[in-house]
Amino acid sequence: DQAKEYISHALKGSNRMKHLIEDLLDYSKVGSVNYELSILDLNKVLEDVLENLQVMIKEKSAKISIVNLPSIKANEYQVVTLFQNLISNAVKYCKETPEVKVGYIDDDEYCIFYVEDNGIGIDDYYKDYVFQIFNRLHSKKDFPGNGIGLSICKRIVNNLKGSIWLESNKGKGSKFFFKVPKENIKWQLLQKN
Repeated sequence: DQAKEYISHALKGSNRMKHLIEDLLDYSKVGSVNYELSILDLNKVLEDVLENLQVMIKEKSAKISIVNLPSIKANEYQVVTLFQNLISNAVKYCKETPEVKVGYIDDDEYCIFYVEDNGIGIDDYYKDYVFQIFNRLHSKKDFPGNGIGLSICKRIVNNLKGSIWLESNKGKGSKFFFKVPKENIKWQLLQKN
């Protein structure tokens, strides 16, 4: 019995280490400067993201609404990773039925994207803290993860010469924004006909 218990602890530890290594590899991938750019229809990208997250969305009966998004020139892997991290966090950190809205605001200099949720929210004090690698606000027992997802998002947006931030009220949900300058060739907003 004791040997089974030790084996169980060893397996759990190795699984945690495997997930940590995978997350660190993702973090290092987004730091790569040699990434291929292509024109991406963000509506199609979000379809792929929702397909990737379908099990989580179904388990939590999450409601996801997305406005018609523009096409941009960017790296597909990074854009999928960015939206997937933000949407999965919006679903994960909600104790009720998650309601997530994805959209964008077009202004003269920037394209500002947002992911809004009705989750548990984040205290003002931690608004910058959550974007640093390995920083978590909750125990792994309450919410699984390694504290790398938002730092990956920040790194992707920084690669694009943009910025990421959040507005939140504890217990009343969060709204994550990221803005990218239009003159940045990597994220040039393409005209829709």
